[in-house]
Amino acid sequence: PAKAVEQLQAQFDQAEQLTEAQVTTAINNMKELLGSVTDTGRPNMPDGGARYGNVDDGHQLIEALFNDDDHNVTSIRQVYLDCTGDRHFTGRIIDCSRTRMAEALDSTSFPDALGEFFHKRLLELYKQATIYDVWGPLVDIVSANDFRDQTRVMIGGYGDLAAVAESGAYPALASPGDAKERYRVSKKGGTEKITLEMIANDDIGAIKKIPGKMNMAAKRTLSKFVFSMVTSNPVMGDGKAWFHTDHANLATTAFSGAAYAAARLAMMRQVEPGSDAELGLMPRNLWVPPELEETAADTFKRDTNLDATFVQSLKPQIIPVWCWQDPNDWLVTCDSAEQTI
Repeated sequence: PAKAVEQLQAQFDQAEQLTEAQVTTAINNMKELLGSVTDTGRPNMPDGGARYGNVDDGHQLIEALFNDDDHNVTSIRQVYLDCTGDRHFTGRIIDCSRTRMAEALDSTSFPDALGEFFHKRLLELYKQATIYDVWGPLVDIVSANDFRDQTRVMIGGYGDLAAVAESGAYPALASPGDAKERYRVSKKGGTEKITLEMIANDDIGAIKKIPGKMNMAAKRTLSKFVFSMVTSNPVMGDGKAWFHTDHANLATTAFSGAAYAAARLAMMRQVEPGSDAELGLMPRNLWVPPELEETAADTFKRDTNLDATFVQSLKPQIIPVWCWQDPNDWLVTCDSAEQTI
């Protein structure tokens, strides 16, 4: 109020020296004083706000509305009215109560406050694991600061170390070569709107599901992107496909116990670029389409024999890839902690 502004200004004029902290404290004290004797600082609600407990601004009202454990706020229609005063649901500023908008939303609009909560809720949901997050063991996650070409360098290895005689000099090691892969990141997304009709109809059930549905769409899109890199078999920096006979990582046989044993042997015989030393990597994960999940599980299950066969003793982690369509697609990878190339 103007009188409060005049009083504060007079107080500041009389001070010989003022810090920003002192000014902020004086303003906050005035707000608390006004809030204790008037409705300032609280939404102007028809019942004085008793229905909402201690919720004292629009942001908190919206957050309480979407909190399943808070049953004090259950109507988005009423929250909209309490925050804006727009009784006719026109969405126009001229039809809103300036007092309520200022007090309830700190001078921001209702759509901004609702959008801010949706953004916060999306981030919370995105941190929670879902069925679409199974791609984690397949990749390394790195940061990209812009949308220009990104370069990732794969360093080769050193050969076996030579013996060093007593008091002898250590020989220089042959420096490993490297290989480079380039890519660009891109952004994906979209927008959704909450209409005045949805608010007026108090369609809170549908509105509350929007952040969760958006989150699942985002996770599903990323998951498809990761797994499509396997099935599309892109050309790498050496001019050859990722899975290629020259890379000794391509099989053409359908999945079976014998095919898995062959893939295990091929992985153990993989050589390190630069040193040509066998890496001896062991399979850890078996990625299969949903159609192969039961077959894969049965392959490593002990039958009526008392002793498990060689293949039955291997028992990798079977990971069904929900978006793979070809029942002949399957992939074997080692533990990501053991990947050296």
